[in-house]
Amino acid sequence: MKRLIGLVSANYSVGDFSLLTSQRPIASIPFGGRYRLIDFPLSNMVNANVTTLGVITPHLYRSILDHIGNGKPWNLSRKSGGLFILPGSTYGFDARRGKVTIKDIIGNNQFLERAKEDYVVISATNKIFNIDYLDVLEKHIKNNASVTLCYKKVLGEVAKDEYVVLVDADINNSIKDVIKLKKNKKDQNMYMDTLIINKDLLLHIIEWYKDQSYLDILDVIKENLNHIGAIGYEFKGYVKSINNVYDYMKASNDMIDGDVIEELFMNGRMIYTKVHDSHPVRYGKDADVRQSIVATGTTVYGKVRNSVVFRDAYISEGSDIKNSVIMQKATVGKNVHLENVILEKNAFITDGQTLIGTETKPIIITRYQYK
Repeated sequence: MKRLIGLVSANYSVGDFSLLTSQRPIASIPFGGRYRLIDFPLSNMVNANVTTLGVITPHLYRSILDHIGNGKPWNLSRKSGGLFILPGSTYGFDARRGKVTIKDIIGNNQFLERAKEDYVVISATNKIFNIDYLDVLEKHIKNNASVTLCYKKVLGEVAKDEYVVLVDADINNSIKDVIKLKKNKKDQNMYMDTLIINKDLLLHIIEWYKDQSYLDILDVIKENLNHIGAIGYEFKGYVKSINNVYDYMKASNDMIDGDVIEELFMNGRMIYTKVHDSHPVRYGKDADVRQSIVATGTTVYGKVRNSVVFRDAYISEGSDIKNSVIMQKATVGKNVHLENVILEKNAFITDGQTLIGTETKPIIITRYQYK
């Protein structure tokens, strides 16, 4: 049986996340009230029957290890295969050129060489989507492809640091080119930072390019389009790129949309995460919560609008929260007004405070900080 082995890259940096990534990589940024960004690529792979999965970690790896542990929530705690924590290249977290560099793969080539699987599914961690990789693999095999790049057709310009793929719909959706943003082009195929590649080809690539190991795997694919069979897979579901704090807030706001919630979490392919046993939300008699996500273990006595509140947070009497993200175990004091604010884990807002940010520049209160 031909199967997939998984590779999740967390050893890179994009955009400006301000204080959100001062003590953690992008992969472990909390999201949606109970998840981390890395939960999405991990779950997508596990849902495709991937039982051997490697996570390439950055030097800020503590929060990733704390979250994923031995992989049990994803059924990756196994005697055979399972979850592998792989070291990222050592030349630094902030100096990254790409998201999946040849150097990172070379440093973990034994992980691939020992695998019995025929295909490798690779994903970055800063895009939110729920995809059926088994369908991608089926089309990959049917078209006798060596590489399949997943893309989402978007209306309007994509972000400046995104790649787009040009495909030939008349020839099995074959890839004609991979380019950076084209301004004033209103209909583009945004690359989703995920692909399926034949394992033998990937092993050949790291041998061919061992002297140019700074290159990203996408650079290599682009350079060899005339020599390998590369196709595109159009994904028609919800995709959200999170490249900066603004994107993070927009994606968090999307979690309030019932259609988005249904597609991401209720389509039969679960998104798994670290389990916490908490009591149901406790609402005070004057609590008023609308168009928001409030996770278990939270206590709410005030007003919450268009916001995401994580587990075990505490919202005191008279407080008014709008368009904000309140992370795990954060505390909001009495008569506090927050708008466009990100309150980090274990942060504390004292009574009577007013903090108002903007959609493009939300105020971030870091963990254990009192305001």
